[in-house]
Amino acid sequence: MKPATFEYYTASTVDDAVSKLSQLGSDAKVIAGGQSLIPMMKMRLVRPTALLDINDVLALDYVRLESQYVSIGAMRRLSTLSHCKTVFPCDLIGEALPHIGHDATRNRGTLCGSIAHADPTAEMPVIACCLKAQIVTLGTNGQRIISAQDFFISFFETSLDATELITEVRLPLLPVGTGWAFHELSKHHAKFALVAVTLGRSKEGSVLNAKIAMGAIGDRPIRAEAAESELEGSPGTAKAFRAAAATAVAELDPKSDVHGTGTYRKKAVQVLVERALNDAWQRSYCPGASVLRESLRMENQADTRTRPN
Repeated sequence: MKPATFEYYTASTVDDAVSKLSQLGSDAKVIAGGQSLIPMMKMRLVRPTALLDINDVLALDYVRLESQYVSIGAMRRLSTLSHCKTVFPCDLIGEALPHIGHDATRNRGTLCGSIAHADPTAEMPVIACCLKAQIVTLGTNGQRIISAQDFFISFFETSLDATELITEVRLPLLPVGTGWAFHELSKHHAKFALVAVTLGRSKEGSVLNAKIAMGAIGDRPIRAEAAESELEGSPGTAKAFRAAAATAVAELDPKSDVHGTGTYRKKAVQVLVERALNDAWQRSYCPGASVLRESLRMENQADTRTRPN
C-alpha cells in the first residue's frame, strides 16, 4: 500500500528542527531512520500531515562519555552502537542489537527513534527502562529531561509534546562489576516476551541494585520493582532468582492475541526473567574482593539447577 498524502520538510540544525516542528503542528512526525514509521504509514495505521527529516542534523550524531552517563545523540545509528564497547559500562545494548530487525534496519534505525516510537514490544524502550535512562528533549519552551519510566505512557504514546524533538538519550554509568543480560522470545515479527536485567554483587556474595525491565507484556515497558526489592541483599542463588521471577509476573495480566494467550506470555516472561537473572549474576563480580571471579562463578554454578524449558 501507499501512504496517505503528506508534506515533506528537512532541517539542517537542531534549532531549525524545533522551529519547524512548532509551525507544522501536532500531526507532524519526525523521521530519522523511518524503519517503523514508514511501514505504518504504508499500511495507513498512522497518517501524519507532514514529515520533518532530521538526517541533515549532523550535530546529533554522537556518543559521548560524560562523568555520570553516556549520551547518545538522536542521529546515532543503532548499527554503530555495537562498536562502542569501550564506552558503555556494560554490553546490554550490544546483546539486544541482533534481535532488532535486519542489518538494513539497524543501519538506518536510531536509539532515539525507537524510544520515540514507543512500541511496547521493541527492545530499546525495555533497555531504557532497565538502565533508568533519561530522555532529553528540546522544544519552543526549552529543554526537558524525562526519566524513561515517566516517558512511556501507553501503546505508541509518550509524554513527548508534539512540538518537541528528542535530542539525546542519557544512560547512567553502572558500577564496575555490574552484570547484565537480555533475553527475548519471538517468532518472526511476533514478540512474546522481552527481559533486560542488570545487577551487582557484594563482597559477601549478595545481590545489589537489581534492575528488571519487561516488554511485550503490556502497553509499555514494565519495571519489576517488587522483585527488585526482594532481591536486594539476597544470596545470588538459583532459588532466589526463581522466586524473584515469580514475583516479577505476579501482578501481570497480559492480553491474549492471535500470536499467543496471556497465560503463555506471562509464563514466558517469568522464565526469561529467571534466566536473565542467572546470566547477569554470572557476569557480575565485586571489585576488590579477595575471591577470584572464576571461583565465584563456580560457587554459584554449584547451586544452579536445570533451567526451565
